[in-house]
Amino acid sequence: MEALDEKKNKIADDIDLDKLLPTLSDDEIEDSQNPGEPSVLETLKVAWLNERGSPELLDYEGALVSRVKEELETQQELIEQSSEKKGTALMVRIYQMEIERINFILKSYLRTRLWKMEKHIIHILSTADMVARLSPQEVDFCKKYADLIEKNFNTAFLRHLPEQYSQMTDKDMVVLPNLDEYVFCRANSNIGTISFGVESGETSVSSGDILVASYRPLKELVKNGMLQLI
Repeated sequence: MEALDEKKNKIADDIDLDKLLPTLSDDEIEDSQNPGEPSVLETLKVAWLNERGSPELLDYEGALVSRVKEELETQQELIEQSSEKKGTALMVRIYQMEIERINFILKSYLRTRLWKMEKHIIHILSTADMVARLSPQEVDFCKKYADLIEKNFNTAFLRHLPEQYSQMTDKDMVVLPNLDEYVFCRANSNIGTISFGVESGETSVSSGDILVASYRPLKELVKNGMLQLI
């Protein structure tokens, strides 16, 4: 038993658990002056769920994505360094799996945004508010994608249609997000009364309440963090 305990202690000494875990660093905690503030991973999960649950494209979380990528690179380097030491294989594998899980969430967040861009490409590029929600890389992607789609459609059928129907920007050809789609969400604070229109009435919402309602009257509450899509 003593030999086993010594081996466990040796593993703990070889791997800096605080650095490997996907949480805020000590410097960040000191800067925030609020140990209860959500971690980078928790913030990423919220952005991911909101993007997946929202019928429209939300603001790009550029600072968050950059921070997550930096953390993943740093922790991957630490794991590679630790993997060279004896007796660390199990712990390294556990943390490697955690990094893969975070990578999945990050990539799913980005793929969800790409899917929405492809679906609503004309609407996004023709609306200044929507363009402002994109990263520079996403703007470049949307422009190139729209150009490819337009060339393909023109070759396939648009050039054979009457002039009034031969433009992709025609309102009948623009696919709009359905803001009246019903969504599931959780209240992060005591919101008070939310109005859902004349027909649906209104309801009082407290922290922790779960709602199933049309997205349109909730979109601003989701944007400011008072509601989280689930």
